[in-house]
Amino acid sequence: MTPIYFPFTFMPQTLAEMLKTCFPKVSIYLPSASGVADAIQKSAAEGFFDLRIPIREDNEKLESIVREYQDWAQLHQGQDLSFFKTRKESVPFYDEFSVQQIRSEIRQKEGKKEVQEGPDPLFQARIFLRFCQEYDIRQWELGSDLEFLGGLEKNLLQELHGEADISESEIAPRVGPLIAKITKDDAGAHMCGERLRAWARLLQSDPPSSRLFLTSSRSVLDMVAERTGGAQEVLRVEGISLNPDAVHQWQEALAECLERISETETIEEAERLPASENTSGGFALVFYRVSCPDTEEFLRRIANPKAAGETEPAKKNVLIGWVGENGAHSL
Repeated sequence: MTPIYFPFTFMPQTLAEMLKTCFPKVSIYLPSASGVADAIQKSAAEGFFDLRIPIREDNEKLESIVREYQDWAQLHQGQDLSFFKTRKESVPFYDEFSVQQIRSEIRQKEGKKEVQEGPDPLFQARIFLRFCQEYDIRQWELGSDLEFLGGLEKNLLQELHGEADISESEIAPRVGPLIAKITKDDAGAHMCGERLRAWARLLQSDPPSSRLFLTSSRSVLDMVAERTGGAQEVLRVEGISLNPDAVHQWQEALAECLERISETETIEEAERLPASENTSGGFALVFYRVSCPDTEEFLRRIANPKAAGETEPAKKNVLIGWVGENGAHSL
């Protein structure tokens, strides 16, 4: 099973390097082909990221709205943006009200007439995810401590790509501060429910076959458990280092374990899969089984918890993986 990273469309490069230790490929669903970070495109060209774009229609229209918003934001720097807020039962940032409001203001300044358009929930979701993409990229860039984190990241990437001679025991302690930075910032904490709803709507347009989902956000993990009716820990791996020499053997062991868990009806306690003899550093992967009979029902509950169907016996387990710091408490 290829894991699907969610509900994000951007992944920090250091997190991608960590996940390359565990998986040969990771899928990321995108609202459009535009605005994808250079590092994401590079990893996709190398075969690690499988970039999925379920809807390609109206891409020019979507990017036009993105540019209009950027122009609008420039016009309103430092002003009251109270109307630009989340509205119940619609995707935040961009619902039919805010889109028309922004376009109207811009076109009034340009002396153009406004043409009214009806709302499209899927298109709104794509717009929202597109803006989350820009937001996440900028927040990560702005939030990095260039003297400490930036230098540590650069050195680690050089070491992983063979530009420096370093052992696994030396790499592992350096991974800890990087994953701590990712989990502490927790990009999913910002408008968590709205992110999940928009992301689920996008995937509902092209439901994936994979039943394995992966997140780096504790807030997302908590909300998924809440919306799906609970989650049971089924596998915990700690002290994962970045040893290129052991990647294939480790990936095969993890894949076999996850496949076995996905087919098991009754799981009494979490399995333990050894990752590294060096437990003083590295990162952790924790997997949970959620109470959904299939992927389609999982997406329905994420998109609209109130409209979720009744729980049925699971044919195959839907698994959620969380990547974070060693020693994190379970749900």
